[in-house]
Amino acid sequence: MAKRIVTTLIALALVFTALLPVGALSVVPMNDTPHEYSVLPGTDAWIEMSPEERRTATYVDQAEAENMTTRALLITTLGYPFLIDMYCIGYSTDCFLPGNTASAASNGIKIVAETFPPLKELLQRTDAVAEIDSLLKVIDEDTFRNGRMKALDLRQYITSASAASPN
Repeated sequence: MAKRIVTTLIALALVFTALLPVGALSVVPMNDTPHEYSVLPGTDAWIEMSPEERRTATYVDQAEAENMTTRALLITTLGYPFLIDMYCIGYSTDCFLPGNTASAASNGIKIVAETFPPLKELLQRTDAVAEIDSLLKVIDEDTFRNGRMKALDLRQYITSASAASPN
């Protein structure tokens, strides 16, 4: 009888141990709240910071980005003070050659994604274009002009990248 109880307890312990990783993965829900930046351009705190301090203060790590819903990633990305860099750092002389399909914004998006995990994660999401389209339907064109333009450029980049990939 004691042998049977011990065997049953060992079997239950093995089953429980085998199910632990499955349970751990299913317990973590996606975060639907966009990242709140602790400092933004135009504030006194922003003005007092060095450029390096500004980048550090607005950094969102990979783990946080991976746990965000696509909508939260999109809003986090559009609110990123340095997203504007996609228009500045993407330029090369090749962008202006006739017949060249590479755009300055596309190059800039790739470069910003290398240093900003939420954008990198957003570009990998299969529902990113649908979320951008959904957001574009509800944002006011006049009050969110810059964000709207950035969203449209991100949409174009993702659509072009999807069309170019051999899936």
